[in-house]
Amino acid sequence: MTTWESRAWTYTGGGYPAGLKSTVVDVPRGCELKGLWSTPHMLVNIQACALNPVDIQMINLLSSLIPLKSYQTEKGVACDFSAKVSAGGRTGFMKGDEIFGLTLKPYKYGGGALAEMAELDMANTVAVKKPAEWSWQQAAAIPLVWLTARTCIANVEDYVEQAPGKRLAVLGGSSATGIYTIMLAKKRGWKVITTSSAKNKDFVTSTLGADQHVDYTSVSSVRSAVQAFEPDAVVDCVGGTECVGLPSSKRYITIGKSSL
Repeated sequence: MTTWESRAWTYTGGGYPAGLKSTVVDVPRGCELKGLWSTPHMLVNIQACALNPVDIQMINLLSSLIPLKSYQTEKGVACDFSAKVSAGGRTGFMKGDEIFGLTLKPYKYGGGALAEMAELDMANTVAVKKPAEWSWQQAAAIPLVWLTARTCIANVEDYVEQAPGKRLAVLGGSSATGIYTIMLAKKRGWKVITTSSAKNKDFVTSTLGADQHVDYTSVSSVRSAVQAFEPDAVVDCVGGTECVGLPSSKRYITIGKSSL
C-alpha cells in the first residue's frame, strides 16, 4: 500500500507520561481508501485537537495490559478533533470538507487526533460538518464534553421529569461538561442550581441561565446550600462526594466515577 508519513504522538506501553512519544506514522494515500475495508474510512488533515482526562486514563489502562501481544502496536492519542477532509472514501464527505467529531480508534488499532493526519474508521468515529463561523479550536473542544453532558442528562431525565419541581443540581457548572449540562437542562425547562467560584457566578447564571448559584469557596457547607434547593437529581462534574445521598435527590451522576 502507498502511504504518507505523518507526525503524531503515540504510545505502546509504560503509561502516561513515560510511554508517550513523538513519532512518525504511516497513513494511506487517498486513492488507497476505496474498498479496502468493510466499513468506510476517510483521510483527514487535523487542524485542532482537544485533550481530555480520559485520554490519559486510556493510555494508563491499555498500557497496563501490555505485554499482551495484541497491544504491542503503536496507538494514537486523543479523540476530539477538527479537520479538513483529504479523501472521503465511501463516507459521504468530500475532499476539502471542514468537519469535527470524535474518534475512538486510537484506543484500538492506531490513528488518533493528536497528529498531522489521521485515517478515521467510521465504525468508531462520529463526524459532522463544521459550522463556518466556528474556529477549528472551538469545534475540536465540543464533541466529548457535549456527549458526556448529554449522557448525564439522559441518566437523570426520568427522575427529574417525574418530579413536580423539575430541579437539577450541577456541581462544577463552569467546567466544560458542567456548561453543557446546564444548557441542556435549561432547554428542557428544568430549574438548576450550580456551584462554582464567585468569579464565574455571572457566567453560570446570566449567560447559562442557572437559577441559583453556590460559591463553594465561601459557604460553610456546599451540601447544605445545595440541599436547600431540593434537587431531584445531581450531576457532579467535580468528582467529590459532598452531595452524595441528598434527601431530595433520587439520582446522582458523577463524571469518571460510579453513579449512585
